[in-house]
Amino acid sequence: MIRTGPTALVLAAVLVVTSCKPKDSFHVQVVTVDGKPVSSARLSVGFDRVFTGTTDDDGFVYVPNWASGDTAVVTKTNFRSMRAEISPDAQVTLTPMPESLRLVGMAEGNAVLFGPETLATVTSDGHYRVYTYSDTRITEVATLQLPQPVRHQCVFGDTLWYATYDSGMYAYSLSNRLNPVKLMHVDIGGVLDPFVVIDTFIVMSNVSSAGTLRIFSYGPDGSTELVSSFDSLMAGQVAVVSHYVVALGLHDMPVIYDIADIRNPRQVYHGIQPQYWSGFLCDNRVVMNGFDTLSGRDTSCYGVVDLTDPSHPVQTGPFPTDSWLDDILNDSMAVGEYNLFGISILRGTITGGFHSVALVQAEPNFHGYPLQGFHPPYYVLFGSLWKLVSPGTE
Repeated sequence: MIRTGPTALVLAAVLVVTSCKPKDSFHVQVVTVDGKPVSSARLSVGFDRVFTGTTDDDGFVYVPNWASGDTAVVTKTNFRSMRAEISPDAQVTLTPMPESLRLVGMAEGNAVLFGPETLATVTSDGHYRVYTYSDTRITEVATLQLPQPVRHQCVFGDTLWYATYDSGMYAYSLSNRLNPVKLMHVDIGGVLDPFVVIDTFIVMSNVSSAGTLRIFSYGPDGSTELVSSFDSLMAGQVAVVSHYVVALGLHDMPVIYDIADIRNPRQVYHGIQPQYWSGFLCDNRVVMNGFDTLSGRDTSCYGVVDLTDPSHPVQTGPFPTDSWLDDILNDSMAVGEYNLFGISILRGTITGGFHSVALVQAEPNFHGYPLQGFHPPYYVLFGSLWKLVSPGTE
């Protein structure tokens, strides 16, 4: 019988740890504010040379020696991401977010219908799927392969419209979401840009159409007529407010056209925003991103153009956030891409600013737009359905 004394046990433990240690590396530990290890936290460091690693069950991750003294970004779902200078045996403390996002399950595609217990999505390769969901599970219940890949899509009433890459547009009735019915194929030639549908008209932006916004009429058989085209600076987004087309370009936000006489659009406003470089429409407001004069290191500032009277816009702001906003959901909630990686749910106001209350760590292998749909408290983020949970609630 071989007896093992305390010294031998310690030596054996050291040998096990040493054998797991990669060559030319040091370890960093990630812990909570009360010192508990954080597993599955992601540490990223480097610029020309990049290292990304994930902590083990004891909160440790081994980092190459060349990264000693560099600043790393440390992220973990439902914790506030942070920057930290790392060195051998360094400890990084992560703070929990005030609310949390709880994973329900996988959900492929961008939401086209999202209501209580039912979610319908479309993927870029043209797969339409219907899911039912609860607090604890999500189940695919129907699927349909659409005729062509999807370039852009929108839902007008209960009709799904989508633009292809070079084969026109399609319209499907979703009145029975389990059995979509093809209504028409709209034959519009060329590469199609983002669009909006109003009544029997399609307003097409001009990312790839040589500076011309176009309005088409369409019939129930899919026939089209070019009703009007008018010069505009390149606009990546278009929307319609009352009888006005609102176009958003690079620094040109918004450019507004009166289409009361739809065959003779008339420009009524052209905003020049040298301090802002992108924006999105939220109800009757344009929210503009890019203003940095008042920004902190991890803060963004947004301007607002009120379109209550589209012919006489009123500009306000800026207001601060800690994320790049993707959408403002209502008067007190927003969703955005967190400035230190991941996507966040925010609370606040459009006058006082928004702050992140829950966060999902970015998925490095996810291809597509991280925000794929929302029906609070449920969100489709990075290809999965999540539920926002506040302290003391389920």
